[in-house]
Amino acid sequence: MKIEIAGQTDKGIVRSNNEDNFYVDERQGLFVVADGAGGQATGEVASRLAVDIIKQQVEKYFRGEDVLFGARNPGFSDATNALTSSIRFANQIIYEASKKYPQNQGMATTCVAAMFSGDRVSYCNVGDSRLYLCRDGQMKLITVDHSLVMEQLKRGLITEEQAEKAEYKNVLTRALGSDQSVEVDMFEIPAAEGDVLLACSDGLTRMLRDETIKKTVQDGLSATGGAQQGQESESDVLKDICSMLISQANALGGRDNITVALARVVHHKEGAAGILKKIWKGMAK
Repeated sequence: MKIEIAGQTDKGIVRSNNEDNFYVDERQGLFVVADGAGGQATGEVASRLAVDIIKQQVEKYFRGEDVLFGARNPGFSDATNALTSSIRFANQIIYEASKKYPQNQGMATTCVAAMFSGDRVSYCNVGDSRLYLCRDGQMKLITVDHSLVMEQLKRGLITEEQAEKAEYKNVLTRALGSDQSVEVDMFEIPAAEGDVLLACSDGLTRMLRDETIKKTVQDGLSATGGAQQGQESESDVLKDICSMLISQANALGGRDNITVALARVVHHKEGAAGILKKIWKGMAK
């Protein structure tokens, strides 16, 4: 399975600094988006720690090292458990750093991460950074926000219209670094050729409706023919779409930092995990 991935971040129009961070790696089929919180740049520290630690732990997993942190869920693959463990470990490090260093007190971050393995994609999230799946002309939100608004919506205390307009949409019920342990939502689904996964911080979704995001992604892919003509690599096409989404969010006010990562299955063959493990084994000989 061949995967193309691209990402981009922007501080937006209103904020003076960018507390979002992201990481993409086509070799690992991995992409991560983290949206930091805490003020005085501590959010930037938290989101950077999350991205760096997840990256390091996933690299260890592909080298065949044990990265299990917390209980293994037997209902999921090794790859999904490894990704989940990486996020749990990141939470522990961020929490300890916030307690050890006074300047980092209160820092936390959201996190959404996805990794292709074999013919499946594993994905996990904590907080309100989201992951969407675009397939067969449809776009579906496949994560659940861990926010006060979402909790009230699920309990029927507010309507969807009220939730959309709520002033406290950014109040989280779950984040990395807030507590010594964290519950990570973990999932895995089959991957298909042509699938597009979009991860983003709430700086995008607070400014753009899902229909606008979907149309921008579809128009961006169709305008280039999915890079089939060879004029532009698929990752360049995805970068352009990320730029378009960020520009649209900024045009509507850019009230928060904006981060977008896009991944597309361009050829469904041997899994990225299998290929990468062969590379690591070859290097070890």
